[in-house]
Amino acid sequence: MARFILEIMKVDPEIRAGINFIYNEEFREWLRAYCDKNNLLLGHVDRSKEPEDIKKEEGGSMVWKVEQIIQSVDGRIPDIAYETGAVGKEPVSVLVGKSAVDVVMRVIKLGEEYAKNR
Repeated sequence: MARFILEIMKVDPEIRAGINFIYNEEFREWLRAYCDKNNLLLGHVDRSKEPEDIKKEEGGSMVWKVEQIIQSVDGRIPDIAYETGAVGKEPVSVLVGKSAVDVVMRVIKLGEEYAKNR
């Protein structure tokens, strides 16, 4: 997460925190609707498309991943992003924000909404 936030900060220095949480296809569909309803920007990256030379470069995966996520939402920093898994890569969702408190409050709201609507 630290490397992810450091890469995001190169684009938006106000983003200082993030949290990883569940990803699967069912949750992705719910998350899309949640983001639409709450006017949140949802980014994504398909880790199976990561070039081999990037995988081999120390730290290269994170730079590539952040670039892909930002490109998926027309050059903006998404509120939430998800990445599909690949060999050796765990599928995950991530929520970012300006502070740890901001991130925690938002992920609690997301979790409560998810639990209520399952």
